[in-house]
Amino acid sequence: MQSILDFLLAQGVIDEDRKAKLIYELKNSEPPTVDWSIQARMALFPPGSLNRRLAEIMVEKQSNLCLAVDGSSKERILQVSYDFPYKSVIVSYRLSKTRYK
Repeated sequence: MQSILDFLLAQGVIDEDRKAKLIYELKNSEPPTVDWSIQARMALFPPGSLNRRLAEIMVEKQSNLCLAVDGSSKERILQVSYDFPYKSVIVSYRLSKTRYK
């Protein structure tokens, strides 16, 4: 961190006072607590989104394992996640008919 602050100081982004304050804050503050549970992260997805539904399926299956699937529709991707025989779920997808410019 010292070298980053030295670089910012040399570039004129911060001054000596700001550097001293940042060093003090880094040494005297507690890191934030983050809830990495699927339920907590699920709250970040918009209601009705594919990501939210997939996270809900992960909770239902009590799984944090993933399955990658190429599919052409949201419904098909969700069906694969339901039908897969193991405690896995799809967490990312790519539509196979995507057009590139």
